[in-house]
Formats: sequence, C-alpha cells, structure tokens
Amino acid sequence: MGDFWIYCGACPDYDYREVESLIAKAQTLAGEKRVCALVLSKEPAQVLPCLTGADQVLWVSTQGSPIHQGDVLTQLARQRQPEVILFSATALGAQVAARAAAFLNAGLSADCTDLWMDGENLVMHRPAFGGGVEADILSPNHRPQMATVRPGIFASLAPVSAQAELECIDVPQVGEDPIELLAQTVVPAAEDIRNARILVAGGQGVGSKENFALLEKLAQLLGGQVAASRAAVDAGFAPWDRQVGQTGQIVTPKLYIALGISGSIQHIMGMHGADRIIAVNTDPKAPIFDYADVAINADWKPLVEDWIHRLTH
Repeated sequence: MGDFWIYCGACPDYDYREVESLIAKAQTLAGEKRVCALVLSKEPAQVLPCLTGADQVLWVSTQGSPIHQGDVLTQLARQRQPEVILFSATALGAQVAARAAAFLNAGLSADCTDLWMDGENLVMHRPAFGGGVEADILSPNHRPQMATVRPGIFASLAPVSAQAELECIDVPQVGEDPIELLAQTVVPAAEDIRNARILVAGGQGVGSKENFALLEKLAQLLGGQVAASRAAVDAGFAPWDRQVGQTGQIVTPKLYIALGISGSIQHIMGMHGADRIIAVNTDPKAPIFDYADVAINADWKPLVEDWIHRLTH
C-alpha cells in the first residue's frame, strides 16, 4: 500500500511547527510505510529544517492559490497513490484538502482531534455539535484517506529523527492558476494563545466581562495571555479566539491558571497538555481539581487581587 503524506503548503505565514507534529504522529501510524512530507514551495529552505522526522521529502517547485495547490496535489496523488494524506487544519490546509478530496473522490474528515489505525483503515476522531458528540470516522472504500488535524493537538509529540531523502518532482500540468494576486496587505494578527507560555484562563465563574479585565492585568504582569472556557465565551465575557477546549484552541503552555472553571471534559481536552496547572474554584468537587498540580478551593477574585498587589509592590 502507499505512503503517508504530510502536506506542507506554500504560504508566508504557514506554521511549519504543525508539520513537525504531524510527521511525529504519522510515524506512530505508518508502521512499515514511509512518511513523506510534500512541500509545494518555490523556496523550501524555510520548511526543510522542520522535516527531519520524514523518511522522504517530495519537493515540487510551485506555489499559488489554494485552488492551484489543490490541483497540483490531486495530480501527484493520482500518480503516486498515497495511503493517507494529513493536513494541518489551517485556512490554507483546509481549502487545499477540500479541493483535492473532491477531485480524488476521497473521504475527508475535518478538524480531527485524534488519529489511529484500525488495520488498514485510518480512524479519524473529531467532535461534532459543539462537542456534544464524539465521532470516529473511517473511509474504508476510497483512497487516499484524508484528514485535517486541529492545530496544536499533537504539539507534545516530537518526531524521531530520520535521514530524509529529498526528491524533486516536476510540476504537474494542471493549467493556469485562476487566481492572480494583485496586491497584498499585511494586517497584524491577534496574539495566538497556542504560542503562550503562560495562560490565565477564566470560566463562567469569573462572572462578567468586566471581571476579565483583572485576568488581563494578571496575565500582563506574568508575561502571559488571557484564555477562556466555552461557557465564558458563550456568556460574552471573552472573544471566541480565546476559547480553550475541544471546540476551541488546543494549548500547551508552561503554566495554566484556571479561574472559575469547573473543568468539563471538552475544556480539559484543550489544556491537559500544560506543564503546570493551577486551578481556583469555590466548588471542592470541581472536576478540574483532578488535573491540577495546585488546587485552591477559594473565591478567585480576592486571590487574583492579592497576586496583582504582590506583583506590583
């Protein structure tokens, strides 16, 4: 059967650390099959250092819109018949994966949070209906099996170093890119909580958007960022891009301070990879205490005000 491919797109802001973690996961899945990194880029120098865990690097000197990259990937997959193709579920990865899957008549499971093998079939695990349903999806009748993987979900995995063989592939004849880039404006992106070393997270127990200002102040003093549970986001206390959990961001900070968060399994799945967890909750039976390195049964607000005072005096 075919190889396991990891898609590496051509995009100035592509997060190649995700490629590294996908290679590490693919190594655990592939068995005797090869793990191949497919690089679509005019200049691969940026990504090659992240591909040390791949058995082979397939480099195609091309780039362009997601439509063009999807067409290139389609032709290469038809020629080489990979068993599995994995993508990071970024905006670029999702678009390329969807176009290629449609033309290959292949099954595609989006935004997966876990992967494992059942014989020759890839089991693609993902949440649905806001985390209320857990689905295990298989594509037994079509190849390649394709999945986009939620960024950060395999961040704790480090690929085993391998001597990657570099193969340069001629660009397939796929026609002109239908999208022409006329101008580009770079807009500063909001800070990504996935990159934070320290997160101060608030739940519904924080009580209000105004109270989240205290969390923001504490986070600034600690050199970290503010995060939130889904309940806090749904209540309007924090924006959606701060949400941690199975239906939000997967984070792996050095320190995670959870304030007024009860600890639903959906939230735990988003932050259990933190090195150290401090949890503060008035409920002594709060589930999050089962995962905390330091569990404080107390009202979060006086405690945070005291921490702020100590850090500023």
